[in-house]
Amino acid sequence: MSFFLIFFLGMLTFGGILAIIGLFSPKQIHLAVEREICAEADQIFVQIADFENFVTWNPWSLKDPNMRNEFKGEKMEITHLEANERVEMELRFGPGRPAKTTFQLIKKENATQVIWTLDSNLGSNPFTRVIGRMMAKVIRKDYTLGLERLAKKLNG
Repeated sequence: MSFFLIFFLGMLTFGGILAIIGLFSPKQIHLAVEREICAEADQIFVQIADFENFVTWNPWSLKDPNMRNEFKGEKMEITHLEANERVEMELRFGPGRPAKTTFQLIKKENATQVIWTLDSNLGSNPFTRVIGRMMAKVIRKDYTLGLERLAKKLNG
């Protein structure tokens, strides 16, 4: 057999395996990361609900320190606010379905528990489902880093 035929059959097999995994993967992604931060809920709320503050601690600012932030457009939109308790945002990364991210603030005795969630519908495309599962692992790490940076910003 020629190299190209072997390569083609290998790619076809790999694609088939991904399709089968995708067909049996869930359509929905839900992940939640939480951390107690030694700060009042109102101090945390201001960091989350104001995009100009959000960009100072979010994990993606570290990945590209030269990133230019614009506070216009429709990629990320706050859809619901409950002062010092909850912030809900809709995220749009292209023509697909929007994702929802939520920050819930729970007052504790000497701290505030912050729960950062992501919910997304991946649809019926098996390849999108596989990519979505891989991305969920990356996003979980990003959310963890983001809450660490938020705590550090507020606690010095």
